[in-house]
Amino acid sequence: MGFNGRFGAGLPRISDGQLLFLQHLVSKMKPVSADNPKGSRLAIIMNGSPLFTGDAGSGESEIRRYMIENDLVEGIVAMPNDLFTIRG
Repeated sequence: MGFNGRFGAGLPRISDGQLLFLQHLVSKMKPVSADNPKGSRLAIIMNGSPLFTGDAGSGESEIRRYMIENDLVEGIVAMPNDLFTIRG
């Protein structure tokens, strides 16, 4: 599987804008080169659904596979529930 264009790794369900946005950010990353030996890094805050949604072979699963196989994930930090819940 190649990464052709912004959404080359796959398309999630139409209701999942988080994975679309993540792929958009990845498409903007600069690769490691002689001029840019560190390449790019990015950080994003999401809820947990992109980690668990989608069956094997689905767009979501293929996006996760692409991110892992191409060494694009440095770490995942789980935060407490209701951290971003708006109250009152």
